[in-house]
Amino acid sequence: MADDDNFSVSTLDISEDTFDITEDGINDDDFGIPHLNDTETPSIDNILADEDILPPDIAQDITWKGSTGSLDPSLNISNVEDPAEFGSMVRHLRLKGISGNIEAAEGRGGGLPSALAVNTLVAIGTTHGLVMLFDARQILRLYLTPPNDTNEEVGAVSCLSLTESRLLVGHDLGTIHMWDITGQGRLLRTHRHLQPILHVRFTRLSTMAVMSDTTGSAYALSFHRPLGVRTTRSRCLFSGSRGEAVAIEPLLVGPSNKILFALASFSKLFFIQLKPTFKTIYVRAWAGDKRPALPVLAWHETFLLVARDTRIWITAVTAQGKMRPLQQISTPTRIRHDISSVVWLSARALAIIDSNEMLHLLDPASERRLESLDLNIVRCVTSAASFKALATGGQVSPALESVSSKARYYTFGSKSGGQMLALGLKGLHVIALRSWRERLAMVRSQPKKAMRLLRWLHETGELVSDTAAEIVVEWANGLSLPDAQPPSDEETRVCVETCLIVGKSDVLYNDVYDYLPMQSRRSMLAALEMWIISSELTYVAPRVLSDMVSHLAEVDPDRLETVITRLDPNGLDVDGLVRLSWSLELYNALIYIYNRALQDYISPAREMLSRLVKLVKENASKNLNNSSQESHRVLGNKLLVYLSCCLAGRDFTYGNMPSDVALSVRKAIFQLLLGCDQYGRYTNMATLLHFETCDFLNVLSIAFEEPQFKSVEGQRVRQAIINILIDLIMNSSTEGFSADQQGSLLMFLAQQLTRCGNLTLPDHLTHEVVSHLVKGKHENLLIEMFVSGILSCEDNQLEAILIKSRMYSVLEIIYEKRGLPHLTLRCYLEPRRPALFRFVRNILYQRDCTEEQRRLVISEVRRNLAAVVYTDQVKAAQLLVAELEISPSEIVSELRSDSLLQLEFLTGVIELKASPKNRELVIENPLIDLYVRLLYKHRTPEDIFKFLKKSDVYSITAIINICQEYHLDKCIAYLHIKSGNVVGGCRLLVKAIDAKFRLLLNTEAESEQSCKEDVQFEDVLDFVNLLVQTLQKQQMLVDDAEALWFSLLDSLVMPFKASSSGEHVFHHEVALKELIFNLLNSMIGHISLPKILTKIIEEPAYGTGSFGEVKELIFGMLATCNYEETLLALTNKIITHDVHWNFDKLRRTYRRGIRPIQTICQLCTKNISSVAMDDTVAVFSCGHAFHGSCLRQFGYVIETGDQDVEPQYFCSICRHDRDPMLTPSISLEAVAEQFRQRSTSYIQRTTNVQQIRKAQRRQNNKSLYFGNVASTPSSGFFESESFQLCLKPRKITYSSKSVNNNRLKLSLTNRKHSTLHYICVDNKYAIRYCTFALTTGGMRWQWISVLILRDSFLGCYYSSQPH
Repeated sequence: MADDDNFSVSTLDISEDTFDITEDGINDDDFGIPHLNDTETPSIDNILADEDILPPDIAQDITWKGSTGSLDPSLNISNVEDPAEFGSMVRHLRLKGISGNIEAAEGRGGGLPSALAVNTLVAIGTTHGLVMLFDARQILRLYLTPPNDTNEEVGAVSCLSLTESRLLVGHDLGTIHMWDITGQGRLLRTHRHLQPILHVRFTRLSTMAVMSDTTGSAYALSFHRPLGVRTTRSRCLFSGSRGEAVAIEPLLVGPSNKILFALASFSKLFFIQLKPTFKTIYVRAWAGDKRPALPVLAWHETFLLVARDTRIWITAVTAQGKMRPLQQISTPTRIRHDISSVVWLSARALAIIDSNEMLHLLDPASERRLESLDLNIVRCVTSAASFKALATGGQVSPALESVSSKARYYTFGSKSGGQMLALGLKGLHVIALRSWRERLAMVRSQPKKAMRLLRWLHETGELVSDTAAEIVVEWANGLSLPDAQPPSDEETRVCVETCLIVGKSDVLYNDVYDYLPMQSRRSMLAALEMWIISSELTYVAPRVLSDMVSHLAEVDPDRLETVITRLDPNGLDVDGLVRLSWSLELYNALIYIYNRALQDYISPAREMLSRLVKLVKENASKNLNNSSQESHRVLGNKLLVYLSCCLAGRDFTYGNMPSDVALSVRKAIFQLLLGCDQYGRYTNMATLLHFETCDFLNVLSIAFEEPQFKSVEGQRVRQAIINILIDLIMNSSTEGFSADQQGSLLMFLAQQLTRCGNLTLPDHLTHEVVSHLVKGKHENLLIEMFVSGILSCEDNQLEAILIKSRMYSVLEIIYEKRGLPHLTLRCYLEPRRPALFRFVRNILYQRDCTEEQRRLVISEVRRNLAAVVYTDQVKAAQLLVAELEISPSEIVSELRSDSLLQLEFLTGVIELKASPKNRELVIENPLIDLYVRLLYKHRTPEDIFKFLKKSDVYSITAIINICQEYHLDKCIAYLHIKSGNVVGGCRLLVKAIDAKFRLLLNTEAESEQSCKEDVQFEDVLDFVNLLVQTLQKQQMLVDDAEALWFSLLDSLVMPFKASSSGEHVFHHEVALKELIFNLLNSMIGHISLPKILTKIIEEPAYGTGSFGEVKELIFGMLATCNYEETLLALTNKIITHDVHWNFDKLRRTYRRGIRPIQTICQLCTKNISSVAMDDTVAVFSCGHAFHGSCLRQFGYVIETGDQDVEPQYFCSICRHDRDPMLTPSISLEAVAEQFRQRSTSYIQRTTNVQQIRKAQRRQNNKSLYFGNVASTPSSGFFESESFQLCLKPRKITYSSKSVNNNRLKLSLTNRKHSTLHYICVDNKYAIRYCTFALTTGGMRWQWISVLILRDSFLGCYYSSQPH
């Protein structure tokens, strides 16, 4: 920070005596400020279109993630280098003039500074209510004091809002003053508020402001002047009871017809529209930490920055006045304290001040910290006294009090030009961004840093090219000094990049290159080479280019070729580069120079072709060494590619030739290829054919695809070229082409025949083409030739050749054209193509096929059953059995010579039977028996078992006999279980397991039988798993289940007994122990735990063991016991809750009244009140009402004849069963008797439920696991067969007995013990609810008049007199 005594004006633009914050006092060029017309005020459209400020074009999304997002990519402050390495970006000094006035005011009793506002003037408020206004030259313009000089009436200045002509001052005691600052400082308005003012802000209109107080409420202030009287109206916008508004910032730009502002509380962010209508546009709750933290709001044009604790978000206002969603930008890790203030210095620099009074300069686009500055020396003022409301007794919320020390809303102010004002206790300070000239002056003594700074400045849009040229020249001149050190490669690279970036390449070539030593020149050439390869540099000075070419020709010719093809051809030394390219064999560079610099497309082809002719002749005479052969190969390949481009009209490097140029080039190339020597030989074409026949023919084939060859003249030229090729390769004995080269020509001719039908070839050559295609299995070309008509389908000789060569795809085309589908079918059968089934179906169902053709196809299918079945067994069964309706037995008999084929067919038939569409297919039992025998013969017993499990088309008895014949114990047991003999099947499995174990134990030759033991033990595992699954799934008697479980356990323990006696050695003890453990776990849910434990303890195999062997098992049992106890308790709880819920639902249903939706019977169209004395009125739950006699007459009542069973009613309108809510009425005594019976039934059901609960509480769960507890079953819920849980509401009917003239009675039986509800309904649908209490002395009742419409309870009144 600059000091008052040693401050030097010569080093800084801002002096302590003249702090110029007007537009005239700022150098526009230094800060990149656009020039404006003095007479024209920029509108919002101008601001949106300007490129040097934040573009608030809100029609597009803004991304703030990493370096990819920026308000304007061209203004990214740190997209090239780290700005901090170029010196400090900010300067800090104390404004001596304003600071002196602040100290003087304090000495005169004006108080300490408390608030700051900046516009064209600088306003500073004090703790004694004074306001001082300074101009740009630090001259005190106004000294505003409260009215009558009574400071106690207003308190300290807590907030300020400043425009060009008005000043709003908020005080701690709730007073707001408006001052006119254009003249001598006239007080215009005084608005008295009941609470201390925290914020007051002018909106876009000077006649409207927003404010907030210490209660957290926000208000809108409207300033009016009706009839010359100044008035102020306040309107509450946000109540403090919904959250405390602690930050408020209006939007000062945007649509002229809208007033918008942002408001932030401790919990949420609001964006509110004040005019033309008041509404909340956007609300966002703070995420993350819920502790109280001060939110900070800062506008820059239409972009809003929101900060809370250490996080920062940014958003924008759309053109329609909407708010885009918040996007968080990551803050530097050095910000460890809560953010207390944010100031926009520019669109590229953001000043963040934390609660520890550290200023962090941040680039919001790249999210990088640019610099940090300690502001503790400023001693920034805070709004702690205002936020604590000390002037009014401190009546604020704890949240507001806890953050009061961090409040600095009126401590900092900003002004255009990258300046920020900071208000301290002893003065005013300014923090400003340095201009690029100042920063350059700081690093000018270090050329490398200076040039990198200039590069960065150029990237950010500054005009620094001349300055960069001066610095580069100075650096180069310094190299010529006697004691100068040679520059490093990095310095040279930076110099080159700086000159090229700022557009001063002439300085690099003319002023720098000569001063560099040889090593540095090579570094410079390497840097230029990188720019050339990246296509960012296309011109190099001839002298520099000559050195670069010489250097690269020695070092790496390939790099030289790349450099030449990237440069502008107009600046090249054509003669020298052509000679160099020929000598170094740089054919790409050679073609580029000829094509681009000389516009010559023929000369490179002619020269390269002449060289290739010589190399081919030398190669034929065996005079080429390895390097020459490589040159020969490279030259030929380049020539073929170049010829292909010329004939196709494409440029060799990129793009296409102009159409007129392409036509002339193509014609000249063909003339070159077809040129003859003095002996009339086509030397050029023969050379290319000898070099690479196939590739050259491909070049011609591509050329023939051009539109020019579609014309008559083009076809004539193509025919001539093909004739020449035939003469050279096929008819010339002097050229010596091999058979492979002749084959390539034949393939080329076949392609041309299919693409151009009017090509003429000799007959013998056509036969050679066909023979070559047949020999090479080129079926596609043959098919195209047959389809296009080049080959005849009636050629029997060709057909025989194709049959011999097994080319069925071609034969298929021939037979289809002849109309022979049965022969076409052979083309599908031989290669066993699955498409044959679709082909047969098409023949069978197509209308254009004759019966003779169908008969021949079916006969062909019958003759080739083996091929059909082997192609796809399921589709074959579908075709033969389902579509051709051939009996499976007949097909099996025809296939009797091949048992494996019979198996495949029967497999397909059985899978076909399993499909839903073929359930009715009948398979004879002998076929099933044969299928099982074939499975045993050709497959494994496991396949038989899978078939038995998957299918049910067999006879169990017959299959059991077959399995017994083959000793298939597993299958036999499964069939017994499937037939219902579960116990017998399980016993067979136990016997099989015993037999398997005995076989393992009786094995004598251990070395020879070890593999066999493994296989057999796997079989044992399969048997055990099947038995366990059966015992777990099937239902059987408890004794049988226990016997089977323990028999299986004995079988598994038996090998241990034999091994412990020393008679045998068992090799699978570990696996068997694990198997036994799993078995015991499986038994837990089916056998009582005490019996399992008893069995384990009494088992001799465990007599010599330790507790560790059964510890896991016992602990598992205990865990299972605990689990089942928990499960049982939870189940009882759920059942109890369900019973209670259903009873409660019944109670609510009984208490619900039903209102008929019409007053007439829908069957007889008479009023429902006009009924006979013995008739009833039925009202259904749907609201429809009918006479009971009408329902009986039309058949909507079902009566069983039993008086105890109520009739079943049906609604004739709804057409489905709806229980009527009304039952036939009886006399009052009968109703009472019926109620007593139903009450008794209810009491019985309630008693039964209570017995369930008591039984559950008394039940001892130990009896389930450690033994049965003898008990005598008691009569109750479990023994009562008549117990029913009634979940249906009771039925109610109208009574025909009239109480008064137009009244109907409705009787309802309630489930209460001693209460009868009696309901009367009159014609106005008012229901009178009468309660009868049944006592020993008689009845008493009370009427309650209730009006019920459907489910709505409208009201009631009570009457003590009986009705």
